[in-house]
Amino acid sequence: MPHSKFLIHPKPLRLLALAAIGLAGAVVHAEMPPPAETPARVIVSGPTSTAVEIKVVKVGKEIPKTYAGAKIRNSPGFDFYVSQHYALKCSRGDDFARMILEVAELAYPHWVALVGAAPPDPETRMYFVCATDGQQMIQAMKSDVGMGTAGGYGGGITIYENNSAYNYQSGTLAYHQRALVIHENLHMLQMIVHGTGGSEDFTYSSEQHVYDPVKKQLTVMCFDKAPINNWTDAGLTELRKNFVPFPKAADTLWAAGSGPGTVYQQFLWRDPDRWLKWRIWRDEYYAGRLDREPNSRVMEDIYGPLEKLNADWERWVKKQRHSFHYVDWGWEQDGNALWAYGWPHDGRYWSQTDLKYAPREKLEDDPLRMDYRRLRQAQARPGT
Repeated sequence: MPHSKFLIHPKPLRLLALAAIGLAGAVVHAEMPPPAETPARVIVSGPTSTAVEIKVVKVGKEIPKTYAGAKIRNSPGFDFYVSQHYALKCSRGDDFARMILEVAELAYPHWVALVGAAPPDPETRMYFVCATDGQQMIQAMKSDVGMGTAGGYGGGITIYENNSAYNYQSGTLAYHQRALVIHENLHMLQMIVHGTGGSEDFTYSSEQHVYDPVKKQLTVMCFDKAPINNWTDAGLTELRKNFVPFPKAADTLWAAGSGPGTVYQQFLWRDPDRWLKWRIWRDEYYAGRLDREPNSRVMEDIYGPLEKLNADWERWVKKQRHSFHYVDWGWEQDGNALWAYGWPHDGRYWSQTDLKYAPREKLEDDPLRMDYRRLRQAQARPGT
């Protein structure tokens, strides 16, 4: 496929980003407020949410009431912060804590809709941790009762048996740091309301997001966006090399945290009929039916013959295009702006992302291409 390459010199944009930090308000330090006194009011429009008011309070060493119960403790170098639905133990300072709690609250209504349930007690917050590095994350886990040092930390994040999420955001990409938290917070919500962490296909699909820090606006479940990890790019590339028929995909991709698994999930979400049937499938999954039967059998009961669905699946995979292909480190996306740090891994070139539009290509209306731009921009309204 023909495409164009664009390379952005990073220095002016980096200066603008640094200047913006000073505009952010300070986190309030106070005694433990109840959730009603730390409101998170957002306007939801499709998969986009816009902040009206998100209050974050720093409570220092005072331990909030959370779904972890008595299993959390203070950790050296960490402070507690609270918003309406979340309690955060963080070692990364006030600015980061405020930003990540705002992003978590913007994602929250979408996760409740996706999971089909909210946490049962409005006076109890969900608990997650953000550490500076892996060693500090282990120290925080050791402080919390029963967490030990059990690991397999993957990309620097993991979920534990106390209905909590532990994160260390390795690397410098703000996009990746946000994605880690909202991904694991979706797992955490599923654990609290359904007793299962859920499958990786819809957490990977859901974490694909675009965030505008100026508008305090978050769009989740994006099909087409720029920074890594770009599961749509990886998934379409792999499926065009090695296509997986839908009956097999139902048994091998439905729980896969990968590019093909993300594309499989997006296929089920991007059509109204398939989406409504997916919600029936979701409820069957949470009820434990997949513990007794292959997913392909469950899917056939809900969607009908999988051979017909396979024809739709194959056409859909062949038809879809995406706008961005990552080549070399390290790109960020803020709203509609795409900017680069400028230092690649191999040290030979500038950071590079390919824009998959050919020169003089006639642009056609495609609701899945740069889909976050096609959403109605939600406007903050008093009392919403």
